[in-house]
Amino acid sequence: MAYLCLYNLRFEAVHGVYEVEKKVPQPFRVDLRLRINPKEAILDDEIEKTVDYVHVYEIVERIIKDSSLNLLETLAYRIAHEVKELHPCIEAVTVEVHKLEARVKGDFIHSSVIYTTDEDLCASSSREERDS
Repeated sequence: MAYLCLYNLRFEAVHGVYEVEKKVPQPFRVDLRLRINPKEAILDDEIEKTVDYVHVYEIVERIIKDSSLNLLETLAYRIAHEVKELHPCIEAVTVEVHKLEARVKGDFIHSSVIYTTDEDLCASSSREERDS
């Protein structure tokens, strides 16, 4: 098992609940962590047997720029599930979408949502919440 991480992918896009957010582009940042099984790629040293992060970037860019969604949760979900389908060596995807200039009054840096397709991580989090 290995992790392929892409950090700080930056885009201007129109996502949000408020009308101004749907019209005026604002900055977003995306971080991804892909749990992969690179065994075949390592043995053969071939990009075709692992994840080409250029393709990951293109998927994220298309989803962020070609849609206008209300919720960061929906955006993170779409990115995670489409990236996971990119290559069979991808076992799980964790995405964090940062809205860098959220429309919040007061002392506020930014908002973000973390979404994962990792069922093991989701199950352990549910157990921890239930046990506390």
